[in-house]
Amino acid sequence: LNRSNDAADLTTAAGAATPADEVYRHGRIFTADSDNRVVEAVAIRAGRLVYVGDDAGAAAFVGAKTKVHDLAGGFAMPGLVDGHMHPMEGGVRSIGCNLTYDPLTVAQFQARLQKCLDADSAHEPDGWLEATNWFQQALQPSGTVAHKSMLDALKTRRPIIVRDAFGHTVLANSRALAAAHISRASEDPPGGRINRDAAGEPNGLLEDSAHAVFGTLIPPLTPREYEAAARAALAEMAAQGLTTVLDADTPEHAMRAFQAVHKAGGLTLRMHFAAEMAIADMQNPAAAIKRVLDLRAKYDGGPIGVKPGLTLRNAKFYIDDAFNVRVGKFEPHFGYDREFTDNLQKFFERSFFDDQIIGSNDYISGVEISGKSGNFGYLAAVYSTNVDKEFGQFNGGQAY
Repeated sequence: LNRSNDAADLTTAAGAATPADEVYRHGRIFTADSDNRVVEAVAIRAGRLVYVGDDAGAAAFVGAKTKVHDLAGGFAMPGLVDGHMHPMEGGVRSIGCNLTYDPLTVAQFQARLQKCLDADSAHEPDGWLEATNWFQQALQPSGTVAHKSMLDALKTRRPIIVRDAFGHTVLANSRALAAAHISRASEDPPGGRINRDAAGEPNGLLEDSAHAVFGTLIPPLTPREYEAAARAALAEMAAQGLTTVLDADTPEHAMRAFQAVHKAGGLTLRMHFAAEMAIADMQNPAAAIKRVLDLRAKYDGGPIGVKPGLTLRNAKFYIDDAFNVRVGKFEPHFGYDREFTDNLQKFFERSFFDDQIIGSNDYISGVEISGKSGNFGYLAAVYSTNVDKEFGQFNGGQAY
């Protein structure tokens, strides 16, 4: 519904109405139009609203083949659009050891993890436990800093990692650190940080790329399990009223899973993928762009319509890191060398994007920049050159 006078026009359009495909009536429907009206009924034809108004006016749109929904006084509203999500991560987390973002004392934190361990005793002593949705900033009492000893105290010999709710931090027990060969002698990797205690020993908290190693140590889910996680994510998003989402950093296994669900008729919303531009990609920006365009050829479903569908028109860059890590803009940080930052700056020059994207008749319609402390005005050229040719606008980025 356009935020203009269209709603008023639709209210009076019932004179010589062509039957609608669907009519919703007897409800309290929030229109989100310029007047924020609440109406009783709407009529839809070919995925578009053709009438918004009272029940009496909606009657003219009911034909022999119209599907009529009686809201029985219930509430309805336009679908919600979420501009930054990680649906596959949410789906995977919902079917595993899930701490559900709860504020916890150390004792409660340990009890929840022990419950997961006890329910999965078949994987003793060597199977990994991966817990998720941990709200580390809400450890009680306020100011409590997590430490590997909290996990080492659990009744298990298994390697354990606990992923925080924001995806930037992992807490690992001593056995997990040993499996990852993270020790006092380990250096911080590019794009990450190994937090240490006063004696210089890793304390178990790992930031960003410092915990990427666990992706190679923990056995991946099977394609069928990823599809189950995709369906779980879709069910949760539908329950929250989402009809369009941007997956702001989509691994290919997630693209593949949602595509499989879509082909099976199970996709319930419009999903836009954003392929990652990793730190290593800055060594060869042209190859990075080609990889994203190759992914688009495989997973982009074509023009956006009213029905559920998939697109890949976006890319996600990690430049300035997370709110819980202090770094600087375009200067070597987190182990980035000068070659990396020089390539990064080149990547965002207007002429480079013109040559590699616009000039070749290929395009990425949106770029999201992840970070907090930097000044992102320099990156305006990215947005201004990456114009979505189908819609005459770009899908704007976000700076954190």
